[in-house]
Amino acid sequence: ISHTRGRVLLRKVLPEFKEKNPLIDVNVKEGNSKELEELLLHGQIDLLIGFAPITLDVADSVGILKERLLLVVPEKYMMEAFPENYEEKIKEFEIGVDVDEFRNFPFLLMTPGNRVRTLFDKYLVKHGMDINIILEIESIETLLSLACQGMGITVYPEMFAKNLSPLLNHDKSMGAFFFPFNDKSTNGNLVVAYHRERYLPEVAQDFINLCKKTKKEMKANHIENV
Repeated sequence: ISHTRGRVLLRKVLPEFKEKNPLIDVNVKEGNSKELEELLLHGQIDLLIGFAPITLDVADSVGILKERLLLVVPEKYMMEAFPENYEEKIKEFEIGVDVDEFRNFPFLLMTPGNRVRTLFDKYLVKHGMDINIILEIESIETLLSLACQGMGITVYPEMFAKNLSPLLNHDKSMGAFFFPFNDKSTNGNLVVAYHRERYLPEVAQDFINLCKKTKKEMKANHIENV
């Protein structure tokens, strides 16, 4: 699982799993999509939690939940782009937004290879759009912090937005809006994947079932702007 997704999801799953399976040793590996798929391919992990599609031919997956990507727009960019109808545009974009509205502003993105970046890149290709990417880094939390400081626009998963860090929740100087995309192709499916040609222990299936139980709790229907 990725570091950030693990912070959100595992705290809701691992305690109950460990309580039900006290004799099972649990090892958590964190990395990006490519790294985790390599571990699954070579039998170094039993399960992989991430965005579909899992590119391995030998992998099967079980869906956990559907998740939207959100465009994180610093407040100052909203004011600069729409000085005459600022409030009106906020209400409009809370329903759905197109990146074309902000293509002249700087963007901060994750490095290629991460599934969030892959989904967003496909969106850009689909719409024939070029944007000004001024920074690429691996930490999505760092990207969010920089966006909230007004350095640029970024993309953030809906699940994470529901579980923002205390720093972002309480520092009111960090102003940004979280807007869903109009284009549903940016929606992703969070899955648990496993190697179909390797034995899947019963306890691994128990873990998958616990992940599926979190669906209602993890779905973020209402995103509060920071």
